[in-house]
Amino acid sequence: MTASHSGFGSLLRSWRDRLSPADAGFTVTPGRRALGLRREELAQLAGLSVDYVLRLEQSRAKNPSAQVVGALARALQLSRAERDQLYRSAGLLPPQDGMISAHVPPSIQRQDAFEASIVADLKDAVSRYPTDGQLDRLLHDLRGVSDAFAHHWATGTPTQHTTDRKTIQHPEIGDIMLDCDVLIVPGADLRIVTYTAAAGSSDAGKLDLLRVTGARTATVL
Repeated sequence: MTASHSGFGSLLRSWRDRLSPADAGFTVTPGRRALGLRREELAQLAGLSVDYVLRLEQSRAKNPSAQVVGALARALQLSRAERDQLYRSAGLLPPQDGMISAHVPPSIQRQDAFEASIVADLKDAVSRYPTDGQLDRLLHDLRGVSDAFAHHWATGTPTQHTTDRKTIQHPEIGDIMLDCDVLIVPGADLRIVTYTAAAGSSDAGKLDLLRVTGARTATVL
């Protein structure tokens, strides 16, 4: 197959711009200009150099390997159809059904990112309160029962969990995607969690419908 170099670079840029940094496990700081992933963030997630990602986006790096394309597809949380499109734009055959797939669905990737951000938040609390006995016991218990926690603790950077995306499953209205923001009260260890939807979006319309019909039991994912 022949690679469509400009198509591959355009797909990388558009899908990088589309992916929320919070969904990828990065903390969104005030004043951030990029709505999607920065190039260095994509490089970090895919295990590539920033320069190589830049050359791929600018069509200066030719014929990326299947391993590179697969890593980029996982980092960008692509659907299966999008993943296959990325492979073809690189001049490669997509993984076949008869082969073991390393593709991780976006919903599962977001749950791994959420776990990492929560552990980073706990790590920040321990750094601020190193003599708190309850925190110390909690840390000891979690290390003893969860290998995933131990991994995130060993590799994560202390940071406060301030933003996320949540899916609310309502029995009648269906799934509602909401922005979850954690507001920190200055001078106190108090936090206010808010759930909002972009004005004019279908999710905002579902919230308005809930206000009219009345809220019923829903599940938060």
